[in-house]
Amino acid sequence: MLDAGPRDGPRRCRAAGPGRRRGRPVPWGLDDGANVEGMTNAAEPAEPMTTRGAHYTALLETMDRQGATKLHAKEREQLLEAADALLFGEPEGEGLLRGAETLIESLESSDRWTAEACDQLREHLYGCDAPAAHG
Repeated sequence: MLDAGPRDGPRRCRAAGPGRRRGRPVPWGLDDGANVEGMTNAAEPAEPMTTRGAHYTALLETMDRQGATKLHAKEREQLLEAADALLFGEPEGEGLLRGAETLIESLESSDRWTAEACDQLREHLYGCDAPAAHG
């Protein structure tokens, strides 16, 4: 059963059932019987999208480990914008990726981040992209 809720926000599942977790947003276009758990980009199998999502999460964790003193809010936003564009196959993804690469290079060359931490950022940022994009 779904809460009716206001039309300007996501509905939330009241009961947990197949493919649903209590409190998880449900897109408006889905009916009660739809399975939202395995939803991915229709052109991509679930496994590569899951791997790309794991890279996105690892990117967040890498940035969080360094903390706000080593990565300013605008820099974090720039990296996440690039990762989002790559993850969702947005047309501006390549340009945002080039900007993120420049930012990571400046973090490393200024010694604000170690080479190892920058390599982790790169790995996870590239991992957000579709496999064919770098293959």
